[in-house]
Amino acid sequence: MTEAVIGLLGDSGKQLAQRFLATLALPGVLFVAVTSVAVALGQRHSLDVDRLLSATDRVIGRFDGRPVPALLGAVAAALTACAIATVCSSLGSVVQRLWVADRPRWLIGGLADRRRRRWDTADKAFAAAEVGADRTVREQRRELADLAAARNAIALVRPARATWIGDRLGSVSARVWAEYGVDLSFGWPRLWLVLPDPVRSDIRQAARDLEASTTLAAWGILYLALGLLWWPAALAGLATIARSWTRSRTAAATLADLVEGAFDIHLSTLLSSIHGSEITATPTFADGERLNLRLRKGA
Repeated sequence: MTEAVIGLLGDSGKQLAQRFLATLALPGVLFVAVTSVAVALGQRHSLDVDRLLSATDRVIGRFDGRPVPALLGAVAAALTACAIATVCSSLGSVVQRLWVADRPRWLIGGLADRRRRRWDTADKAFAAAEVGADRTVREQRRELADLAAARNAIALVRPARATWIGDRLGSVSARVWAEYGVDLSFGWPRLWLVLPDPVRSDIRQAARDLEASTTLAAWGILYLALGLLWWPAALAGLATIARSWTRSRTAAATLADLVEGAFDIHLSTLLSSIHGSEITATPTFADGERLNLRLRKGA
């Protein structure tokens, strides 16, 4: 689902420049500054403020009255920050792919199997309670709702990936297929063409939030690596990765809800546009299969 959806959500050049400045360039400057502190203090003097002040005074004194070298040093620092930010952006894309990956089996199979066993146990508990339950009794409805919530907290469909984020995004394709019979990889690009601008804007923002959160994880990894020189950086890296994970879960859930909701609400519009006649009834599985035949064009 991720590649099919996010591939359509690119930003304009102006928006890219604004995002680069906010989410990459400025954090890159901060990382260069922290790296300078790490080099100056090292592990043995990691919290020595006097040593840091002395090192700062030496650097300032080196450029005192020499504006050209100072300017060149500032430019070099800025270019270094941008280079690190570019690396971090690429690393963020790798992080996102890892979170949604369903292979290689040898790498993610154990984690996926563990999540699948937990989901199967929760699903069996729900199914057992559902048998013979009287849905007119409020207490029994509440019990079923609690059991369903416990199962859905693991995944909305049977897990196939190592992470909650991967299964949440992957569930959209499975749920849209189960409900409407639509192949997401073919249906989504066409549905995007008929979505209202406000819906597109909300989906784009959710995708940007997911990208920003995975980029945050990449910064956390860089700070963890910097911890080899200066241990406080490792603490900052761990905190950053933890924050990234919670933000990524929220962003992934929002993006998945919006894309699935777009099919729920606007699929009839797509069907009407494709077949040339207005469809007023709720789309059926047969409608989805007919749409697939049209969109695949024999593929």
